[in-house]
Amino acid sequence: MSENSKENTVNKVADKGFDKQPKSKFSLVLGIVLLVTAIATFFYPTVANYINTVSSHSQLTNYDNNVKVLTDEEKQNYLEKAYGYNNKLLNSQSFESFYTDSDYTETLNFGDGLIGSIVIPSIDVDLPIYHGTDESVLSKGAAHLPNSSFPVGGKSTHSIISAHTAYLTQVFFDRLTELKEGDIFYIKILDETYAYKVYEINVIEPEDTSLFGIQEGKDIVSLVTCTPYAINTHRLVVTGQRVELSDEATYDEEIAQKVNIQMPHIDIIYIIAIIITVAFSAFLIISHIVKKKRNRNTKIKTNERVNKTDDES
Repeated sequence: MSENSKENTVNKVADKGFDKQPKSKFSLVLGIVLLVTAIATFFYPTVANYINTVSSHSQLTNYDNNVKVLTDEEKQNYLEKAYGYNNKLLNSQSFESFYTDSDYTETLNFGDGLIGSIVIPSIDVDLPIYHGTDESVLSKGAAHLPNSSFPVGGKSTHSIISAHTAYLTQVFFDRLTELKEGDIFYIKILDETYAYKVYEINVIEPEDTSLFGIQEGKDIVSLVTCTPYAINTHRLVVTGQRVELSDEATYDEEIAQKVNIQMPHIDIIYIIAIIITVAFSAFLIISHIVKKKRNRNTKIKTNERVNKTDDES
């Protein structure tokens, strides 16, 4: 075989290999992009939840530090204003009619609408409580429902505290369904801690406020969240009645410190979608590697055949 024929044969093989390279490289890039996207999507809820939870705990730490520098008189003034608000609420005609923006938002506001915190040790909840129930509040913690009593104790008071369930970037009241009668939760306002024992659990329609009224002589708090999980057609209402701190309801800082950072619930369909994406991405990457190796082997074998033919001639 002549040198020109030999060179032409090798070039043809090389050209075929180069023709496949753009498509092969595209598959590789696509596979890598899909794989990175799938991994990022999978870990985003967990990472975001961790960051947001740390941020919430940092806010509560700042809250505690600010409370420590208040005088007893200043603390009492805050509480007296809350008691006054609750008394006005008790004397109002309906659940919907009393709320006025200035009275409400200026009561127990320790900056950015922060009121205090709620701790539910049995389900690892330790969340700040804010004024109002708009989305900007619900995206960062628990929300105190206007027109309900401030959670500072006292007979004939009913405080309503709500929080999201199935929120993508942080775990709030996701495990509220696990609470049962007899469980204890705590409300912290200033340096006071109020304990409540669950005695009633209900599921209601979103528009139903019949359970939110004040019950004469009782000091109660209702915790509210959407249910069923991620469907949100109804509201879960868990109500607790005030109990004295005792052997049954003992609160100390160790309880709050033992509350673990929860991981967001990830739906099975979401997991399957991630697995399929990862598998497909891996397939594209492996296919690229196999094709590249196959083309290299083909080129080597072709060169060997050309050299052998040349030697025989």
